[in-house]
Amino acid sequence: DLVHWKEMPVAIYPDEHGAISTGSTVIDHQNTSGLGSVANPAAVAIYTAGHASWVEKFTQCIAYSVDQGRSWSKYDGNPVMDHIMYKNRDPKVIWHEEGERWVMVLYIDRNDYAIFTSKNLLEWEHQSDLSIPRATECPEMFSLPVDGNPDEKKWVFWVANSTYLIGDFDGRVFHPEQEGRKLQPSGDSYAAQTWSDIPESDGRRIQIAWLRQNMPGMPWGQCMTVPQSLAFVRREKEIVLLAQPVEELKTLRSERWSINEVNIQAGHSIMAEITGELFDIEIDLQIGTAECLGLIVRGVPVFYDCRYSSLVCGGNTVSVPTIEERLTWRILVDKMSIELYADQGALTIAHGCLIPEWERTVKVFSHRGTATISSMKVWQICSAW
Repeated sequence: DLVHWKEMPVAIYPDEHGAISTGSTVIDHQNTSGLGSVANPAAVAIYTAGHASWVEKFTQCIAYSVDQGRSWSKYDGNPVMDHIMYKNRDPKVIWHEEGERWVMVLYIDRNDYAIFTSKNLLEWEHQSDLSIPRATECPEMFSLPVDGNPDEKKWVFWVANSTYLIGDFDGRVFHPEQEGRKLQPSGDSYAAQTWSDIPESDGRRIQIAWLRQNMPGMPWGQCMTVPQSLAFVRREKEIVLLAQPVEELKTLRSERWSINEVNIQAGHSIMAEITGELFDIEIDLQIGTAECLGLIVRGVPVFYDCRYSSLVCGGNTVSVPTIEERLTWRILVDKMSIELYADQGALTIAHGCLIPEWERTVKVFSHRGTATISSMKVWQICSAW
């Protein structure tokens, strides 16, 4: 359900080709690889082998499962793609329906990426290259309808730092049609990937990212963001990618506190009459005459500074040169992170932070001018565990 998770045993162990690092998994419904059957298609993981002291080269390998991912076997013919240059890595594979072939996007080096195709997941042919300034690692490519119109679809080429290009893809070459944008201009979210094989009856494109937050004293390192549902909207002459937390997260909501149409005088704040550790917050603010306004969430500032046209979430600052008279935000508060969704989800910030256990309040403030809380809802949310 994208909310409650069960930890499974280690799936794929290191071997003579190196450690197992970033890749992707597909379901081979037509058994193009011969690793499963049409009746029982294999789940095929395509991953980078490398990052180990006993190997110098980075290669692309595959493993497969015919029991819904409970056990995995490595392909005897690994690697399926030899070393190209430096630390080429992070294969993302999709099935391209129109071309009836598999497509791989792969990070090569510096700002360079490559596209490969295959009929069987085992043999790959280089098709084209793409260079994206100030971007590295973990590419991704998928299509979405624009404004929900199934007759108008565009492709996105996504990379690790949340830079994305919108354009067309002919099965071999990606053709960008507008300048790159960032879903997260500043923050700790990185290397997001979307799920393959979401049922057509669902129809969503769902993404999850790595949230780079150290967790002292824990037996693991860092965590994942909440899953997000993606959509394209047209804004004037551009197509923009929007992200919103998946609807299933609302099942964790419990006690709620809300207010409507309340003014906040300069230098004052309004404390929510609810406390807790985990929150889901929806707020609509009218800027009014305030020079600065926002929230303090469990001691972490989340605010907009009109003087500098800047949105701030913890230690992250994003320049927002144009702003409407209203601020509409969704804020998810976990034990060691805050995730902010602004501008209808066109701008996100995932902020990893060490929040004191005793700090459990939420308050709204206005600085040098009066602002208005049009509506504010604060839910305590239950642990997903």
